[in-house]
Amino acid sequence: AFGYIAAKGIYPESIPVSYNSFTDAYKAVEEGECDCAVLPIENSFAGDVAQVIDLMFFGTLFVTGVYDLGVVHNLLGNPGATVNTIKEVISHPQALEQCGAYIEKKGFIPVEAPNTAVAATQVASSGRTDIAAVASIETAMLYGLNVIDANINQSSTNTTRFAVFSRASNRESQSHNHFIMFFTVKNEAGSLGKAVSVIGEHGFNMKALKSRPTKELIFDYYFFVESYGNIYSEKGIRMLDKLSEVCSSLKVAGSFDREIRLNG
Repeated sequence: AFGYIAAKGIYPESIPVSYNSFTDAYKAVEEGECDCAVLPIENSFAGDVAQVIDLMFFGTLFVTGVYDLGVVHNLLGNPGATVNTIKEVISHPQALEQCGAYIEKKGFIPVEAPNTAVAATQVASSGRTDIAAVASIETAMLYGLNVIDANINQSSTNTTRFAVFSRASNRESQSHNHFIMFFTVKNEAGSLGKAVSVIGEHGFNMKALKSRPTKELIFDYYFFVESYGNIYSEKGIRMLDKLSEVCSSLKVAGSFDREIRLNG
């Protein structure tokens, strides 16, 4: 999967361990089976990876780095498969969305899989020529699949952001200039506005403000904030103190240095 490619780019000497789902990988780190997890959080075309955003909010791990990976999707099939024999394409929902125009044009039926590697495994083990996977060239080589059609994603600048999740935070670093946090607000008029104002009043420039359902109450939401600045600086600590007064809950999910591009 692209997570494997990202992990090797970030930690070349590491021994990657594959899991069937993002949740399984996240929990493996929580339970001490692995040192860290490299998971996608956002794609430039398809948007947030909601499952991982929820893991950040509900889980116990910290984000210690964010890396950008240029993503090129390909149509992969067994020997003998062609564009004309393919009826179904299997991949992760984000990959299917990123290649939506191509899939629709070809008349393929999209089928979801936990990730692109699982999709490739399903195609390779079936031996069928009427199904294909959407995945990387590296995945094709790993599972003995042919590249039937290359570079099928809709956006030529298709990029996925991967976050590194660890059990311990790296809050002691003074060089950090990005942070991610979550909060919920009271059900009162202007409560969200007050929280946003606190962030701005302390000189922090938000990169993103997004909402997700808490899944606890009907139409109740938590808020995801990504911002420039050092959350553990003096003004960052003052901001957190003030936010705790206007928010129902507050959680710093992690801080890190500048975002790093893994490929061209």
